[in-house]
Amino acid sequence: MRSILSGMCTLVMLLAIAALGRGDDADTVRAILDKGIKALGGEGTVTKFPAMAMKGKGVFYEKDMKTPFSGVWYTQGLNKARTTTTVEIKTVKSIETRVVNGDKGWIKEFGEDTKPMDNVALADEKADLYFNYVTTLVPLKGKEFKVAPLADIKVNDKPAVGISVSQKGQKDVKLYFDKESGLLVKAERKVRDAEAKKEVTEEVIFSDYKEVDGLKIAMKFNSKRDGKPYADAEMTEAKPQEKLDEKLFEKP
Repeated sequence: MRSILSGMCTLVMLLAIAALGRGDDADTVRAILDKGIKALGGEGTVTKFPAMAMKGKGVFYEKDMKTPFSGVWYTQGLNKARTTTTVEIKTVKSIETRVVNGDKGWIKEFGEDTKPMDNVALADEKADLYFNYVTTLVPLKGKEFKVAPLADIKVNDKPAVGISVSQKGQKDVKLYFDKESGLLVKAERKVRDAEAKKEVTEEVIFSDYKEVDGLKIAMKFNSKRDGKPYADAEMTEAKPQEKLDEKLFEKP
């Protein structure tokens, strides 16, 4: 009997310690999120602008080549996006427009007829929209997300705190925030690499934040896939929006 009681006491203590740990984790996550949202401009400002219009330029990396590009990006919530990318190789320009509207998607290449996206391409676009949605931070306070703390790391030689984000039906995302400012400085996720024809780890570094209409927006993005440079982009214009013109998301 004594051994049974002793075992029961030990179990109760372990459960109590585990519950205490979960409480500490929740407090840590809440503090990180609150600081991150405040750094962006506050919950009211973030929720006011569920849409974004951006223009920019950059380079894609492929083996030893650097391919310049310019682009215009529109996003609204979880299910609407329009991207027009211009790539120039040896004075030859290639222009492609991609549009997602709910469960429909289209691709329009210059000089060719518009084509519907296949299921794989549409899934990739929706994964990008989900990633953008997660980085706005405020939605992560919802019960549909499971958020847990990560070990501290350094980003650009500066201390950063991290959280992992999980939601049913979506790939996990890791977010890291500058320990001093609270701004999001790095994100990590799994993506499908069309060229490599496999799933790879993508890391994105956010920097050069600019305040527009009270909202802090990262203007530079540097990404790697499986540790190798993938793309660098710098925004020349960024405008948060309450709602974009619905015509942007019609078939191009």
